[in-house]
Amino acid sequence: MTEIQFYHHQPLSSPRCFRIINLEPARSPKAPINCTLSELDLNQVDFDNLTSFAPYEALSYLWGDRVGTVPVMCSGRQLLVTPNCHGALIRLRKSFRARRLFIDAICIDQGEGSTSQREREEQVKLMGQVYAIAARVIIWLGPSRKLTGRLFKIMKVMHWHEKERPDTFAYPGPLHAQARRFSFIHDAVHGRLSSLREEFWQLIRHPWFTRTWTTQEQVLADNNVCLLLCGNHQIRWVTFSSAFYSLLQMWPTANDLFENLQLRMSLRYELSRAYYELSQFNEHSRVPTRSIGWSPNYEAIWKGIRNLNSTVPQDKIFGMYSLIIQLGINIPEPDYSMTEADLFEKATRAMIEARQTLELLLYCVRLDSQDHLPSWVPDWSTKNSEVGYPYPERGGFRFLDQGVYKSARGTHVTQQRVIRQGTLALKGIIISNIEFCSAPSYIEYGDGSASRFLPFYSFADACRRFCQHVASSSPDPSVLNAVRRTLLFSYYGELLDYRGKESNEEIEAFNLWFDLMLHPNHSLLAMSEHEAWEERCNQVLDSPDLDLRRDPSVELIATVLHNYNQRDLNEPIHRAAGILASTANYAMMILGTGHFARGFLSCKQYDVVALLAGSKVPVALRPDGNGRYRFVAPLYVDGIMFGEAWPEDESELIDILLV
Repeated sequence: MTEIQFYHHQPLSSPRCFRIINLEPARSPKAPINCTLSELDLNQVDFDNLTSFAPYEALSYLWGDRVGTVPVMCSGRQLLVTPNCHGALIRLRKSFRARRLFIDAICIDQGEGSTSQREREEQVKLMGQVYAIAARVIIWLGPSRKLTGRLFKIMKVMHWHEKERPDTFAYPGPLHAQARRFSFIHDAVHGRLSSLREEFWQLIRHPWFTRTWTTQEQVLADNNVCLLLCGNHQIRWVTFSSAFYSLLQMWPTANDLFENLQLRMSLRYELSRAYYELSQFNEHSRVPTRSIGWSPNYEAIWKGIRNLNSTVPQDKIFGMYSLIIQLGINIPEPDYSMTEADLFEKATRAMIEARQTLELLLYCVRLDSQDHLPSWVPDWSTKNSEVGYPYPERGGFRFLDQGVYKSARGTHVTQQRVIRQGTLALKGIIISNIEFCSAPSYIEYGDGSASRFLPFYSFADACRRFCQHVASSSPDPSVLNAVRRTLLFSYYGELLDYRGKESNEEIEAFNLWFDLMLHPNHSLLAMSEHEAWEERCNQVLDSPDLDLRRDPSVELIATVLHNYNQRDLNEPIHRAAGILASTANYAMMILGTGHFARGFLSCKQYDVVALLAGSKVPVALRPDGNGRYRFVAPLYVDGIMFGEAWPEDESELIDILLV
C-alpha cells in the first residue's frame, strides 16, 4: 500500500506575501479536488491601479469543524480541509478553466509548530488588504434550502423596485400610470414575501452573519464585488442589503434578527468616512490618525467585538485587526501566545488612547466581579448585555441615550503613564459616598416574568423602600421633583410637552405612582377622583391568590401595576410604571451630599461617586482598601450631570487609580 504523502506549506518569501489557490477545472462535481499554490506580494500592489495586479477571488465562509477531515490534492499531495470548505471548492470549481482563489484554511499554514503559528500571526495582519483588493469576495453559506431560489428572485425584484420607482410628487402627469404599475409590483412582491418570511429568517440566522472574521472580510471588501452564494443560487451583496432595508420596514418585530447586518453596515459607514477624510489630507495613506481631526464613532467597533462570535477569545480582537487599525486604533499586533486578559487590557488602553474618553467604561458593567480582568477592561468574550425596551435593560447605561451629559465638562482623558499592569491612572474628584441604596434582584432577559411592563415583586419592593425613605426624611415638593427627574431619566424626553416642559398630566402620573409606593399610608389615591385605584387595591388585598409569605403592600403594588392596560384605571400612572419597569435592573440611591442617583443594581452602600476626566457621566467606584478603586457602573446623579460639580480650577483634581 502506497504511503499517503501530506502537503506541507513552504515558507513565504516575505511577511507581505500571501498564497493563492489555483483550483483545477473538472467537468464532474464528483471528480477529486486538485489545486496548486502560488505566491502574491502586497509590496508589488499599486492600490491606485489594481488592474495591474493578478486578479483573484477571496472566499468568506465558516470553517465549521476546527480540523480538516476531507482530503483534497495540492501539488499531488494530500491536504485535509473541512466539509464546508470542500463543499465551497466543489461549488466554485469551473468546468474548463482554472480559478484563482484565496481560502484561508488552504492558503495559510494551519500546522501546529511555532513556524506555522508565526505565519498565521503575520497573515492576520494582511487579511484586510487581501479582501479589500480581491476582484470578487464570495460569501459561501453552504447548501440552499427549498425556497432559497424564490427568495433571491424576489429580493432582486425588490432591489430593482426600490432603485427604479418614480417619484410621483416630483414628476406628476403621465408618470402616474407608471407609478400605479410600480405600486402593483410593490404589493405583489411584498405579498409573496410574506410566505417567504421564515425562509429569510433562516437565511439571516446563518452563523456566517455572527462571526468576527466574516464581518471584517465583508466590511473591508468592495460591496460591488461581493457575491452571496447559497447552494446553486446567488445574489449580489448590494442587492441583498438593499432588500434587507425594505424587509426591515415590513417586519419591524424582527429587528433582533437584523442586528448583525446592521452592525456590518455601521462599520462599513465608519470605514467609508475614514477613507473620505483621509483622501482630503493624504491620498496615499490608508491608516487614519488623530492629526487629521477625524473622530469616528467607535461604538460600532465595540459592539462588534462584544456581540460577534469567535472560536478563540483572542479572535474577538484579532478577527477585526485590520478594520480596527484602519479606524485609527493601534491595538497590539497578533500574538496568540498572549493571554486573553493581557490582550483585552492592551486593546482597551489603545481604544481609550484613540478616543481620549472613558466611554469604554460603559461596557464594563458586571453583575459580579471578575478576578481575571481589571474592572475597567470590558470582557470582550461575553456578549453585550444591552436589551431593548420594553424589557429591563441590563447594560446599566440606557439613560445615556436620552441626554448629552457633560459632568466633567467635556474634558479628555489625561495622559498617564502605565503604573503597572492591571491599573488605569486617571484624574478626577470624589463627590460623595452612597449612604442609602435600594436595589432589586437581577432580572434576566427573556424570563417569562419580565414580559411587557411587568414591575415584578423585587423591583416593586425596591421602589417602595426608596420612596418611603424619601418621604420619611423630606416631604418638600422640590425633593419630589428631583426624585422624579432621577427615576425617569431614561425617558425624560417623553415627559415633555411641545414647549420642552413637563406636562401637568405626566407630573401627576408620577405623583400618583409615588403615592402608591407609600401604601398603606398613601393620600392621593384615597381621593374621590381615584376611586378606581382604591377599589382595585381592595380587590387585590381580598384576593385568595395573594401570597401571604410576602409583604401585602408590595404584593399589592406589583399586582396593581401589572394591570397597566386596564382602561378603567388611570393610564398615565401605568405609563410611568412602564418606563420605570424598563429600568428594573437599576438601583435607587441617595448620596451623602443629598443628591439622588440611579445606576445598575451592582452599586452598593458605601461605594463612592466620582467624576473622572474623560467621562461624560458620574461613576460609582468601590474602594479596595489600598487607596485604589474598582469601577462599578455609570450613574445618573440629579444636579451634577452638566458640570455643576466639576471644579473651575482643574488643579484641584486628584489621582484616581482603577484596578
